[in-house]
Amino acid sequence: MTSPVADGDGGINLAVVEDHTEGAFCIIDPWSPMQEGDIVDVYLDSNNVWHHELLADQNERLFFFVDRQWFVPGWIEQCYYVLLRKNETTPDDPSAPLRLLVKLDRPGGRDKEPHLPGHSELKRVQLPPEVITQGVDAEWAAKGVPMTIQPYPNIAVHDVIQVKWGSVFLDPLSLSPEQAAGTQPIEIIADQAAILAGGDSNALLVQYVVHDEVWNYSEKWSISTTVRVDAGAWRLEAPIIEEAIDGIIDLKTLNQQDVTVQILVRTEDFKIGDTVTMTWIGTPQVGKPLIHTQAQQITKTPTILALKVPYAEVRAIAMGSAEASYVLTKENGDPPLSSRRAFANVVGDLYAHPAPVLHEQLGDTLEPDTLMANVDISYPGIADGDFIELIWEGTRSDGTPYVYPQTHSVSRSEAEDKAVTLYVSDEHISVLANGRLDLWYQVSNDQVGVYGQSESEHLLVTVQALMATLPPPTVEGVENGILDPSKIFDKVRVLVDYTGTVKGDILTYYWTGSNPSASTSGWIPITTVSAGKPVTFRVDAEFVTGHIGQSVKVRYALKHATGAYSYSNTLDFFIDTCGKEVEQNKKA
Repeated sequence: MTSPVADGDGGINLAVVEDHTEGAFCIIDPWSPMQEGDIVDVYLDSNNVWHHELLADQNERLFFFVDRQWFVPGWIEQCYYVLLRKNETTPDDPSAPLRLLVKLDRPGGRDKEPHLPGHSELKRVQLPPEVITQGVDAEWAAKGVPMTIQPYPNIAVHDVIQVKWGSVFLDPLSLSPEQAAGTQPIEIIADQAAILAGGDSNALLVQYVVHDEVWNYSEKWSISTTVRVDAGAWRLEAPIIEEAIDGIIDLKTLNQQDVTVQILVRTEDFKIGDTVTMTWIGTPQVGKPLIHTQAQQITKTPTILALKVPYAEVRAIAMGSAEASYVLTKENGDPPLSSRRAFANVVGDLYAHPAPVLHEQLGDTLEPDTLMANVDISYPGIADGDFIELIWEGTRSDGTPYVYPQTHSVSRSEAEDKAVTLYVSDEHISVLANGRLDLWYQVSNDQVGVYGQSESEHLLVTVQALMATLPPPTVEGVENGILDPSKIFDKVRVLVDYTGTVKGDILTYYWTGSNPSASTSGWIPITTVSAGKPVTFRVDAEFVTGHIGQSVKVRYALKHATGAYSYSNTLDFFIDTCGKEVEQNKKA
């Protein structure tokens, strides 16, 4: 499915239902435990569209197709599945439901002249008569050039129109209800910054493409037009992309750090009080360009301005390219000036192995008083004899570095299990209090000539005490701080009664104790349907019995749609059949 979708959790477009002749390709993540005889039913509203009984124990995703006939244009109010476990008569609670928009037509409809360039139904942009006859000069650039787009077949609210002015993509326009209905004109303005970035030309190409809310694209770009531009562009020297070596940004060398675009402020064109606006255009191998802009006022000359491009935006264009330029806006009102462009290719297809998993991590944080850290390592092709070096690399609160390496040779049984668990003691955790942890590993083996040494993704974690602001969860069966395992036959329920969730949040619970193999966690995305409602998690009985005679902590973390984290207070309780051990511990 596609996202985002207004008032919903996702969309179903033509590609979803047409890419496979069997129908829409769907996935259900594994539940625990998955057993032979479990029955799962998938529903689109009241329609049971897929029924399946597990024929063997497994712990893998389920892949299946849903016939296209079930996807009718309009809203599917609830898409969910129901699980009936082996030897049970009552099914689990339904999965988190999704509200989906089905749209199966393209903006512009069918191109009636496919042998000609440009979509026949996406007419060329309409420019002001003066611009058509005289072109765009510095005066027109200063006030911006308005363009009007005619209505087209299958026009709809939230359609997105992307105009390309030369090689520059203008800000996309999402259609309002009035524009889609034809009661308000569809107007897009090429502002001064875009005109200067596009450069001067005797015949600058202008065209547009349209996609709808669920990412159905028009069959082709619109019919194009050209315009003469003489606005005084590209007079300043190009910026410098600091991390580009010989025109290449290597993601591994970058190591999750931002890219720096340097602008040399050293000519008579720059004055104190002027403003520099940098534009970074990242073009991935597939998909639309990602544009990042940043402005900074000049406070002294000469100087070097260092403007940052977030790592996430660079990583998103792996194996693609980037260009950086800037516009100088004069404080005295003189016409702005634009720079030449700096180019770079982004290479280093990320990392060979997935990041390690830190069991004790809560959200994006590791508590400094953690007694032991359990680190899971698993990667494709793990084999006995592999030599793993875990790098526990951090920064103390005073900014000084700290490194603790740990080596391990993979045994045959670990290779068969496709996983290795390493342990890091508290002395290496507490030293990073109020600092940062960069956790990763590298793998090598005897066949260096073939495989060499390969590196994992990095797990970046803040090491600090949690600030609990949310109410604690409740655990079914806990009375007076004690959970009796003899009363738990299959599962115990963890209830998160917090109702301040919104669509796009992610809620994760943590069930932790001194026995790491009996600690667990789980998460659920908050959808349009589940927003603002309590959430229940089911914890298998093995995680209860694994802590008999011990205390357990249960809490949850809420990753907000904004990316920030909030944490709950902790529910502490003891697992014991009669409470004697609790009393003995209290006396001790």
